[in-house]
Amino acid sequence: MENRTKIGNDEIFYFFNCKRMLYYSLNSGDGVFQTENALEPDRINMIRDFFRGEVLVDAGYDTKKTGELISARKSIIRPSLVFSTVEADVEVKPQALFWNGSEYVVCIAHFSRNKNKRHLAISSIAYESLLRSNVEVSDKIYYIQRKRLTKGKIDESLSTGIIEEILKLKDQDIPEPEGRRLCNVCGFWDECHVTQPNKRTLSLSTIRGIGSSMMDFFDTKNIRTIGDLLDTPIDEELKYEVKGVERIKMQAYAFSNDSAVFLNGEQPIIPAQINKNCYLDIEAENYPYLFGFLEGKEYLPIFFQNETEFEREFSRIFDYINSDSFTIYHYCEYETKVLNSLAKKLKISLKNTEFVDVYMKLKQNVVLPLRHYSLKNVAKWLGFSWRVNLDGRSSIMEFKRWVKTGNKNHLNMILKYNEDDCRATEVVKRWLENPEEFGRKIERLEKYEVEKILYG
Repeated sequence: MENRTKIGNDEIFYFFNCKRMLYYSLNSGDGVFQTENALEPDRINMIRDFFRGEVLVDAGYDTKKTGELISARKSIIRPSLVFSTVEADVEVKPQALFWNGSEYVVCIAHFSRNKNKRHLAISSIAYESLLRSNVEVSDKIYYIQRKRLTKGKIDESLSTGIIEEILKLKDQDIPEPEGRRLCNVCGFWDECHVTQPNKRTLSLSTIRGIGSSMMDFFDTKNIRTIGDLLDTPIDEELKYEVKGVERIKMQAYAFSNDSAVFLNGEQPIIPAQINKNCYLDIEAENYPYLFGFLEGKEYLPIFFQNETEFEREFSRIFDYINSDSFTIYHYCEYETKVLNSLAKKLKISLKNTEFVDVYMKLKQNVVLPLRHYSLKNVAKWLGFSWRVNLDGRSSIMEFKRWVKTGNKNHLNMILKYNEDDCRATEVVKRWLENPEEFGRKIERLEKYEVEKILYG
């Protein structure tokens, strides 16, 4: 049977966000990755609200139902459109098709002023699909933002161009890695980190902390790759021109050797504690609505369903904290800022509670072979897996849906995500205490060894 390429919304998403992710999707064929689309239900609801009073039929992204509704010339939300080219089977799912009485108009809902390139591409491919089926379709697009509608024009070249680019990529060499926020929810995370190319030949932009202006300066010194930087001793000019160049070079060293570099030899990073260990993670939007505590194996969520309840009852948090002498571990400074602010309101002392920012301990003492030091990136690298495919932004969307609908599935997703953040913080803390137990390559360097790498 002919090995045909399937192209849909996910592949288009990968195309605009990470070519390496697209490569894995095209060549794995197992569909293991699900796009993190936290905002898509809200975009659909925005279209419903805008066309309130009009009849929009939900096709549920079902191809057969979409065809039936098109034959009846109905306005459709969540349609699914298909067609085939010589090499590919294409299925796109635009947000909506509006029947204006004489032709269909593709609709895009968006939250910002900038038009999303991915949605523009999907609209172009949807337009081509309708043309191929001899369906009346406008070359205009409806852009819907809240209660405002503006019109644009379909870029017909996008459809053919993107399909051709996607097909080319399938047979090319694996693209270079692109570190970004999306890595946190990528289903190909493990595979991506195992199949790195020769890292010394990669562009310096691969390294954490190097942006375009810094790249321009390095280019004037003929330092363009990771290998170039590692082979260049740091001098006074580099220190003056490139802020934090020592850290950047150590980052390049760790990345090229795929090892975690401990900068202080055998010195302990996490001090010994006599208090009970507890791990804290807070979820927040306009107010902190969930305080998750992990003590041993027991997870305790303290949840506030609205701001009024939070203002009235946040003292419950301190009832728990002051119930024993705790050392509370958290990842980044947000948790301590919130607790200190609330304690000040209540005039409560936290003198019996010690706080340890695991992120700061990590950042100050270890250089990782990772582009980002987010909790998700670090804990995934150590083998931890989240049970739900959320991140901070999408967890907020789940919270909003729970408030709006009362559907406990949304609440359960948030609780699982928060509990796993607590457990991930525990994993990183344990690794800092005993990294040899995790099987990841590490190097413990003394000060003179670090200086030799930096200055030659």
